[in-house]
Amino acid sequence: MMRMRKSRDVEKRDNIAAEEIYRDGLEDVVWLLLTRSDVESDQQDRDGRTPLSWAAEMGHEAAVRLLLGRGADPESKDKNDETPLMWAAGNRNEGIVKLLFERGADPKSKDKNGCIPLIWAARNKNEGIVKLLFERGADPESKDEDGYIPLIWAVRTKNEGIIKSKNEGIVKLFLERGADPKSKDKNGHTPLIWAARNKSEGIVKLLLERGVDPNSKNVHGKALLSLAWDGPAAIVGLLQSKF
Repeated sequence: MMRMRKSRDVEKRDNIAAEEIYRDGLEDVVWLLLTRSDVESDQQDRDGRTPLSWAAEMGHEAAVRLLLGRGADPESKDKNDETPLMWAAGNRNEGIVKLLFERGADPKSKDKNGCIPLIWAARNKNEGIVKLLFERGADPESKDEDGYIPLIWAVRTKNEGIIKSKNEGIVKLFLERGADPKSKDKNGHTPLIWAARNKSEGIVKLLLERGVDPNSKNVHGKALLSLAWDGPAAIVGLLQSKF
């Protein structure tokens, strides 16, 4: 019994060590680890994540190449049904997204929350990855469990580290690809409501030009103008001009 417990402790320690190696992306160490006969390229950790999942998240392109070359599954899913493509798309790792597509990664796969890789990319406002996903047939109207389409995520998620022009650029891209600017989430909020809440004047203009109704009410019967009344004067003025 003591020997078995010790063996399990060693196995747990080795799994944690391997996880750290793949996260760090040390190419030569990864290669040495993969040459061991007792190490599987798709070995899962306690969260169901594989070495490829970690390397994709952390942006270690060389490690991803090695793992894929060793036969790692680009469609492996963790306990939350998250794939390496989702982790790469959600962390702005465009080169890795391309590598995963070369190996057959599915742009339409969904995690447990109903999010496709396009939603992961939209949340982080990566225009290049969004374009790649569209080229592979990603659906701009795919909804998660809360009724959010990728466009709503692109508008809803506020990222102070990204300049306003990029925020507007990704919204334009979604609109060009057929995303519905009048779409509502489960609370009845449109992209326009989220743009106004985030004080994104340029996006508010874009959506109003697309015919989004500023008087549209949410499930609580509140119209956008009442929700945005204490916002910037420029945005309030834009909304009032449409009444």
